[in-house]
Amino acid sequence: MPRTSRFVVPLLIACVAVTSGHCSTIRHDRNDADYIALGALYPSVGLVQTAAWRGSGTLIDESWVLTAAHVLDDASDVQFEIKGNTFTAVQSVVHEKWDGDLSKGYDVALFQIDGLTGVAPTGLYTGTDEIGRISTSVGYGITGDGLSGSSGNDSTLRAVQNVIDVFWRTPGKTPRAFGMDFDNPLNTNDSSWGSSEP
Repeated sequence: MPRTSRFVVPLLIACVAVTSGHCSTIRHDRNDADYIALGALYPSVGLVQTAAWRGSGTLIDESWVLTAAHVLDDASDVQFEIKGNTFTAVQSVVHEKWDGDLSKGYDVALFQIDGLTGVAPTGLYTGTDEIGRISTSVGYGITGDGLSGSSGNDSTLRAVQNVIDVFWRTPGKTPRAFGMDFDNPLNTNDSSWGSSEP
């Protein structure tokens, strides 16, 4: 049985699954309400909106939100919706090495908001023993199931759990991203990495 880890992976990382894009593939043989209920356990995750993107962000401090750099690409106005309130970013910082290549692992950014109270931030994970652990991915990304494929983005907070199988390796580059695949309960041959057990 995989070890459980207490860190949150925003759903802004590209997934290797039946569907493509920034997504979370859920099992067709499970109730979607279970994924929504799991997401509700993470009140520090909110919806990030720009002119070009809708994504997820995690409050990591009283006024700082962690998100993906691609969500802030060319964004002049960043809105963060959390607990029924909307806040406008007062400043943002994109990782200096972000160049649009997800495989390099620099798809990370921060933005600052003012006036949010009553939401406890998520602590930052500082460990280094991730492979084989169960992670929880939380956010508002594209969803879909392993049977029907993508069903789009309905701006609903969901959470999924999966085993971190590998470091995402690109030849000649230092691995800086995790790889988790969708383990199809109907076809174990769909598994790309690690155990094929769902």
